[in-house]
Amino acid sequence: MKKAILFFLTVILFAPAIFAQQYRTSAPFTMNAEFARFRYDSVSTYVEVYYGFYPRLLSYNLADSVFKGAAFLTTVIRRADTSKTVVNERLLVPFTVADTIFRNVNATFVTQTGYVLPFGNYVLSVSAADSLMPSRQDSVSYSLKLGPVPAVTSTSDLELCSEINNESRHAKLFEKNSLEVVPNPSLVYGVTTHPVSFYYMEVYNVNTDSTYTVKEDLLDGSNNVVRQSVKNQKYTARNVVDVGMMNVSSFPSGRYQLRVSVCNQAGNDLSGATKTIFLNNPHIKQQKANPSALNATEFAGMTSDELSDEFREAQYYAKADETKRFKQLTTQESKRDFLARFWSDVENGAGGRMSIMRGEFLHRIGVANQRYHGFGKDGWQTDRGRVYLVYGEPDEVERFPSSENSKPYEVWHYYNIESGVEFDFVDRSGFGNYILVNSTKRGENQDDGWQRFLQ
Repeated sequence: MKKAILFFLTVILFAPAIFAQQYRTSAPFTMNAEFARFRYDSVSTYVEVYYGFYPRLLSYNLADSVFKGAAFLTTVIRRADTSKTVVNERLLVPFTVADTIFRNVNATFVTQTGYVLPFGNYVLSVSAADSLMPSRQDSVSYSLKLGPVPAVTSTSDLELCSEINNESRHAKLFEKNSLEVVPNPSLVYGVTTHPVSFYYMEVYNVNTDSTYTVKEDLLDGSNNVVRQSVKNQKYTARNVVDVGMMNVSSFPSGRYQLRVSVCNQAGNDLSGATKTIFLNNPHIKQQKANPSALNATEFAGMTSDELSDEFREAQYYAKADETKRFKQLTTQESKRDFLARFWSDVENGAGGRMSIMRGEFLHRIGVANQRYHGFGKDGWQTDRGRVYLVYGEPDEVERFPSSENSKPYEVWHYYNIESGVEFDFVDRSGFGNYILVNSTKRGENQDDGWQRFLQ
């Protein structure tokens, strides 16, 4: 396992001639960040952190006949119990492009770091900012639980990848256990980006005299297995690497789970890992289901707890009487019937509520949980997560870092709602917990003096 922290710092995109002295985009600046945990020794875990940027979302100035821009990347890891900072790194990641047409708008830049950390609970916070316009930034936070590997057969986290090669084709940064493993921190796959999902996983404490079965399952939003691949493995070492791939270009767009399980000869699961992935296949049209079809296809196989969890996550779309009625339901069948009617009403905008398809809702839940979770809350439970779930992706996000005179804050703009509204979030604690303090949207809390929270 590589211990050094390496960065591949420059991307060169070739395109036609230069037409402007500057390039500025109104699109929000976004960053993707993911992590995976691997065994290191008896007291420590090796944590890899993966970062992804879209060069087209940066600002550029013309210099020396090329356009130059950069992103400031900050990685902070704190102990969860004491808030003591154990990692605090800020690096400048430069980008050079021949011009700013960006014909391949999906082109991404990916890099990674690695840290050896003693066992314990941590908070990983990653932020990135446009160097020429620092108010354009994005951030994400994760909880890290690090502990010893069990003495029985067990696995590492799944690392989802855009490609895995036997020989190095890119930077040596991605070399791992004689393979080139290129991470995909966006977790997005499909015909427009990566039609094949690759994964890397380490398997520990196997018996070299036994034959194992590795199951690769793709599960839809209702936890139904929509594709399964099974392979038999005879491992030659006690600790090994398992890699695989799955073509995901034939499934409708939405949120899925990729689950890889290691089983014994009797077919019993010994260990495994699961990772959320997002599919973008616009060539596959999704049919809108009627209530009875929803009941039969969308909710079949879901447990009572899973049905309750879904309605709890969808509470922002529910009426008060619907919330009251659902609390009175005690059987799986009654909850399934209720959710079928509920989603039919939501999708059709019944009762004056904003219309949203259930598939889009599940996608937003996944995005909210990835972007906005922290402090013991899933992303959908936070203020930013709620606003994202209800109103969708903002048209513009203004991000203001902390300064001597101000706490960090964000202003979200929606230009097509009520002739334009904004939501103001302030990180009052300074640890990435953004609270909604004001909004100009009717029905939301309004506080004309919200700037006092910046002090």
